[in-house]
Amino acid sequence: MKGYNYALQWKVAFTLASGLMIRSGLEGDFTDSSIEKDPCGRLHINGYVWASLLHRALMRVKDGDKVASTIGKYVAEERGISPLWTKSTFTELPETDVRPGNRIDRQYGTAAQTALFSDELVPPGLLVNMEFTWFMKNDNEQEINEEKVSDLKCLISWAFRVISEGIETIGSGWSYGHGRLTVDSASCREIALEEPKERKLLWDFSGNDFNNVPVPALQDIQIIRPWMKYKVTAKILEGQLLAVHTSVPLFDEKRFKSYNKYPDAFVYQGYRFAKPLAIADFTVNGLMASLLSIISHRLL
Repeated sequence: MKGYNYALQWKVAFTLASGLMIRSGLEGDFTDSSIEKDPCGRLHINGYVWASLLHRALMRVKDGDKVASTIGKYVAEERGISPLWTKSTFTELPETDVRPGNRIDRQYGTAAQTALFSDELVPPGLLVNMEFTWFMKNDNEQEINEEKVSDLKCLISWAFRVISEGIETIGSGWSYGHGRLTVDSASCREIALEEPKERKLLWDFSGNDFNNVPVPALQDIQIIRPWMKYKVTAKILEGQLLAVHTSVPLFDEKRFKSYNKYPDAFVYQGYRFAKPLAIADFTVNGLMASLLSIISHRLL
């Protein structure tokens, strides 16, 4: 870490806004699909996935490209080492959803060779944490000052807003809406690497001295690579049928509230549970109404 004398340490809490596809990363065109289960059955998101996400989000905001371009630079005569270090994430997994698929030959419109496959999805609502450190140093004889630190914090918080908008995702299947995240909270602390006491904190993210960094609203950030969102309302025509996949994965109502929202090549069922029975209502009519209210409603 020659030359770096300051660091910003970050902790970010995300919630999966859509299903996350689990793949080994050993096949396919995208290294960013290296999201997998570890031998203990936990969700493993390696550091490259987080670095790639942050890089893509920064490229969409004003002046973010200058910061993003330094990620992954290892040429000695330029910067020596990437200023970004990201920690791998390990999270306990709930029940996952294995979905069958049939690969289509795009040229002929028929089933391709080895057409049958299965995708394993982590249901939305799971909480995942991202932890990373951004190292800073004096460039061109310009010392690190409060303004330089504040500017970097601002750019990174803008990147978090881009991520929360669902534009930049993790894992595979992004064109189907998989891998979208929302930022629940972000916090940061500053470390002076020239101080021995502070250097001891460098690889420890368990401290309670992190300061909250608000994620700005979309209208408060400057976008240089914009996007457009479309909302389409459709209905099934009269006389037509819609095939619904009958496999309904288990999920916990308190954690996976948006299970019926994420798209796929198939149409699946989802469940929404009503509020629990009120204990104070003991009348016969009230009891019957309350019992009916806790029945789960099947939704498309």
